[in-house]
Amino acid sequence: MDFNKTVILVLSVLLIITLVIFGGLIRTNKKTGFPYTQDYCPKLWNTDFKGNCINPICISNNECNSLAITGDWRSSTPGYTKFDAGLAGFNPNHEDWETYGGATTSICGKKNWANEHDIDWNGISSYNSC
Repeated sequence: MDFNKTVILVLSVLLIITLVIFGGLIRTNKKTGFPYTQDYCPKLWNTDFKGNCINPICISNNECNSLAITGDWRSSTPGYTKFDAGLAGFNPNHEDWETYGGATTSICGKKNWANEHDIDWNGISSYNSC
């Protein structure tokens, strides 16, 4: 056997082994929704020391942001809390997110809520596995 045939044979065997390994990895890879990571709170919302998401619309009674939320988000938000100094927010780990809007998981409940109120929540409002 000459050198060229030997090289082609070795490379062919290496290619087959590589394809089998990658095929096995792809087959065992669990299917997950995209995006793979989610922000803890909606975009531009703050977090307090207890882990609540604080609405950025009104920082205080005199200072309000132009960011608007459609609908009455307060009455429909699981874990809604009113804080001192006129602040309001919610607990993103509240158990009622799992069933919000007919959802079966908390991330789908958060997605339904975010889309219903036109809130941009990185990793939630664009989640595609609900």
